[in-house]
Amino acid sequence: MKRLAVFGAKGGLGRELCPLLKETYDVAELGSQVDVTDGGLIQAFNVLDPDLVLNLAVRNHNGLLLDQSENAVREQLNVNLWGAINLLQNAVAYFVEKSKRGRVILMSSVVSAKPVPGAAVYGASKAAVDHLVRTAALEAARHGVLINSIQLGYTRHGLFEKIPEKIQLKILEEVPLHRVVTPEEIAAAIRFLFETDGITGTNLKLAGGL
Repeated sequence: MKRLAVFGAKGGLGRELCPLLKETYDVAELGSQVDVTDGGLIQAFNVLDPDLVLNLAVRNHNGLLLDQSENAVREQLNVNLWGAINLLQNAVAYFVEKSKRGRVILMSSVVSAKPVPGAAVYGASKAAVDHLVRTAALEAARHGVLINSIQLGYTRHGLFEKIPEKIQLKILEEVPLHRVVTPEEIAAAIRFLFETDGITGTNLKLAGGL
C-alpha cells in the first residue's frame, strides 16, 4: 500500500477526506505539528517516507481588499503560496534523492480563475499555486515526479458553512449542478490524479460546473 502524507489534515476538509483515502492508502495525517512554511520540512519527508503528497494547508481571510489588514494578507500569502512552494521544493527534492516516481497534489480553488468579491488575496494566492504547478511539473517530469492541483469549488466546509443558509442557496443557484462538491467526489479526484501516470501539470477543476 502506498504511503500518503497529508499536510493540513486536521482541518474540516482533511477530517472528511482522510478516512476515505485510508481505504486506498497508508495515510499519515499531519496537522499543526508540521508547518508547511518551515524551512526544515525535508526532515518530515525523511521520517514519513511518502510515495504521495497531498497539501490541504490553507489560510483564507474573507473580506474586501480595502478591508484586509497587512497581517491577514501576509498570512494568506505565507501559507497558501510560500507554503506550497516550500512543500513542493522539499517533496520533489526528496523524491529525486530517493529515486521515487512520486506524486504531489496541491489543493487550489475555483476562485483562482473566477473573480469573487471578498476573495481577492486568497484567489491571487491560489492562481499563483496553479501556475506553480504547471511550471514545476515541467521541471520535475524528467525525474518521473507528477505534480497537479485541484481547483475546488464550494464544499460544506470552510467559509461556505459559516454563511447564512439563504446566502448559501443564492450562491448554489450560480453553480450549474446547484450543489456543493462532496468529500467522496474530492477523494475520487485525488485517487484519479495519483493513479493516472499520464497526467501532470494539470489544474483539475472540481466545482460543479463553475
